[in-house]
Amino acid sequence: MNMFDGLNFYANNFRYYYGFDRNSTFVRGFLNQCYKFTGLLSEKDLKEIDSKFSFYTYISMIFSVGLILVFLYAVFFRFYTEIMQLSTVVKSLSLALPMMVAILLPYSILNFFFERDLQKYGKYVKELGAFKIPSKLGNNTIAGYEDYKKRILKESMVGLIVLFLFTLSILFLNAVPSITSQLIKQGNYRAALGLSNVAVTVFPISSINYGHRAVAKYYLKDYKGAIEDYNLANKYSPEPVYDVDLYVVKSKILTKQQLLAEYDKSIKEQEKKYDAYSAMYSKANYLYSIGDYKAAVLIYDKLVDAFNNNEKILFSPATLYFKRGSAMAKLGNFKSSREDIEIAESMCVSCNYQENPSKWLDFVPTIDY
Repeated sequence: MNMFDGLNFYANNFRYYYGFDRNSTFVRGFLNQCYKFTGLLSEKDLKEIDSKFSFYTYISMIFSVGLILVFLYAVFFRFYTEIMQLSTVVKSLSLALPMMVAILLPYSILNFFFERDLQKYGKYVKELGAFKIPSKLGNNTIAGYEDYKKRILKESMVGLIVLFLFTLSILFLNAVPSITSQLIKQGNYRAALGLSNVAVTVFPISSINYGHRAVAKYYLKDYKGAIEDYNLANKYSPEPVYDVDLYVVKSKILTKQQLLAEYDKSIKEQEKKYDAYSAMYSKANYLYSIGDYKAAVLIYDKLVDAFNNNEKILFSPATLYFKRGSAMAKLGNFKSSREDIEIAESMCVSCNYQENPSKWLDFVPTIDY
């Protein structure tokens, strides 16, 4: 049985309610607490307490949101890669515990001020747990119910506006990659750059937005900026899928010898075989772009063998065949070239390799991620 059953309830709402019996008044507070006042509080006092409770509730919510944002941008986003390397349990706790603190800490602090304010209305003692409204009590029997409805309507509107803005921001972040991709395809690189800037500012661990911003910078001839963004895209991506495009940008500022040395170093340093294959693929594409078709074919041969042996590769095998076939044609080996291109077209009918070969052969960054 509820310890407050039998009370004559005066008013309530979803967050705050109070009641009284013959000798005392019960007021609900923060953190599931209840205060028992000696004597009966007036309607004026109860309304003042209600206003204070509402004020402190809003302040605590603002502080909670602020603390969560500080944690996300000062800690979680900043040390995201280090956190992702931790065990699943530790990762979960590193996110859950600060969120709990951000919610409970403001309530705990403001509860102190709320209790201090309650002292002006008389002596009180804390009860164990907050009281609940008996289910048999109908809303229409509660004094002040009309005021309660107005309050709930007002607060619901505020909540709906906040929810709408939050939903709008999520939809915006989800739409940005496809919008920037289209802007890049249309040649509107400055607009793509501006939109990507907004996206990475709001969500600074989005690899795809760094990748698109890097492409925009590349076409705006900001090669150093593009390299920085590709490095960030790789940092926040589960796999280094941007390495191929990274070397495309590096080819603009490094000599042939410097770039080939970087390729060889990268191939040796890769711990996973498929990452080494990606570096080899990028090197072959670079060799093709500078006209060293014989060296390119030697690498393409190794990658085709890896694919035929069911080894994992991170790039399109169809495009691999097409590029090898195109290099074969440059070397005058038209029979092998035709065979490779036919295989490529059978593997990807929609690619239309021969209709627009420059789309697949030009040594430029891609946006197919």
